[in-house]
Amino acid sequence: REAYKIGDEKKLLQLLSENESDAETFRLKQRNNTWAEKLVWFPEKRIFVAVGALHLVGKENILELMQKRGFTMNKIQLKKPMN
Repeated sequence: REAYKIGDEKKLLQLLSENESDAETFRLKQRNNTWAEKLVWFPEKRIFVAVGALHLVGKENILELMQKRGFTMNKIQLKKPMN
């Protein structure tokens, strides 16, 4: 939880690799690809999408997939940590 609160991507990636089975990792990548396919159809120039922390790290993460499709992605950092 602390890694999520402070945005520690390395720690999140470590937790992902330690705690997920190959099947869970496959499902995560599959969901990321499904999201990316749907998000390209939004007509707005700017959209806000909230996802779980594990969708933002590792191979085929949602940021990487959207950048490959020509999108500019910005991570929003909270000014003060969540409780």
